[in-house]
Formats: sequence, structure tokens, C-alpha cells
Amino acid sequence: MQSKFLHEAINEVIFDSMPGLAFIYRKDGRLAAWNKRAEEVLEYSAEEMGKAVASDFSEADSKEKVRAAFKQSLSTGHANVEHILLTKSGKRIPVFTRGRIAVVDGEVYLILIPCLFYFAFFNSSDYFCYIY
Repeated sequence: MQSKFLHEAINEVIFDSMPGLAFIYRKDGRLAAWNKRAEEVLEYSAEEMGKAVASDFSEADSKEKVRAAFKQSLSTGHANVEHILLTKSGKRIPVFTRGRIAVVDGEVYLILIPCLFYFAFFNSSDYFCYIY
């Protein structure tokens, strides 16, 4: 059986090694954890990220969709939402975010993995997708 320390260290390495963004929210909507890539892409410091709630990084028109998806995930265990992330400098990033509930030591958390897509159309039938 793995020690708790080893288990946490492995999880941290995996979490921070992900090429995309990853977030873990508490049931009350407050951000509990995130990977370094989230800070880089969204342009917020660790201190600023630590004060955030689920809809803080979404464009104004997307905030209600994000809140509704958060509530849905708490009642059904999962949710998906297409929305626009907004960086600190105002860049708009379209994303498809998938969330699932995890219960750890009796506490409910929502794990969110946004998929950031950029499309370049070469002609009507060919395109590529770069995951940011």
C-alpha cells in the first residue's frame, strides 16, 4: 500500500504535468487547486487564483452557463459546458469544459478539465485542432 505522502506526490506530478488546464473546486464554488498551466494561460498569480470561484475566469456572457453547469454537476455528478474563458489581459479563449464530482475524505469536489481549441481552416474539409 502506498503512503499518503507518495500518493499525494504522484497526483501533484500528474496534475502539473498535464498540457492543458485543470481545476478542482470545492462544493461552495471556491477554487481548491489548479495546475501551473492554468496560471500561465489565464495570467493570474497563485494568490489571485486562490480567491477565485467557478465563474470568475469566464466571459460575462458565459458566467450563467458556467454556474448552471456547476450546479448540475453537484446534482448529477457530472456536467459539460461550452463557454469563453477570459484571461487577465482580456484574451478570449473558447473552451469545452467537462466536470466530474469526486468525494475525498467526505468532502465533495468538482474536477474540471477545460479543452481549449484553436481551429485553422485551410479549406472547407480540412482543419487542425491545437489543444492550447
